[in-house]
Amino acid sequence: MKKILIIISIIILSIIIIGSIAYNRINKNLQTLEDIKVSTIDLGLLEDGVYKGSYAVFPVKVKVEVDIKDHKIENIKIIEHDNGKGKAAEEIIETIRERQTIDVDIIVGATYSSRVIQKAIEAALLKK
Repeated sequence: MKKILIIISIIILSIIIIGSIAYNRINKNLQTLEDIKVSTIDLGLLEDGVYKGSYAVFPVKVKVEVDIKDHKIENIKIIEHDNGKGKAAEEIIETIRERQTIDVDIIVGATYSSRVIQKAIEAALLKK
């Protein structure tokens, strides 16, 4: 009986340690998003076409396609968005399209997903 209690205690302690490490790592990853800046991209330098990009900071991952026509953002399509509770952040693409800039205010309540979407669009426009 004593051996079983020791084994169970070790298992519980291991789970607590692993959970704590995972929680701290996720928080650290997400905290870095608050400090990341979004570049200003001169749309006048971009050729017409579909630009694809992605960005990920665990646990958020985004893949996008950005349609450029006549040096304007015509459309932004989110191909993939692993977001947890950040689904509302997808509204940011409409604001980006309307204002023709990536550097817009993030969606309140979906901060991390908003920033990852911005960074995915930025990645797309910096390469074709």
